[in-house]
Amino acid sequence: MLTSLRNIEWKNLSLGKEFIGPRLDGLVKVLFEYDSEKDELIERHRLLDNIDAKPDFLKYYRVGDYLVMQLEYDGVVAVRLFKKSV
Repeated sequence: MLTSLRNIEWKNLSLGKEFIGPRLDGLVKVLFEYDSEKDELIERHRLLDNIDAKPDFLKYYRVGDYLVMQLEYDGVVAVRLFKKSV
């Protein structure tokens, strides 16, 4: 993740294997899974500092020429579209 505050890079992650990593708001448990039926990559984050915090979910999938990133937290959903430049 590249930001104006701090760059965060997670290396050597494995699907289905949870790990602890930094995020701008603290340390999180992170899990990446692949749903082959829906052809989606799912990313789940849970803050370690606040055990009552709800997890946030990110899904990545393709629609036509676009890569869709769907973020969800506590019932709020946002979508970001990426298109490869030629």
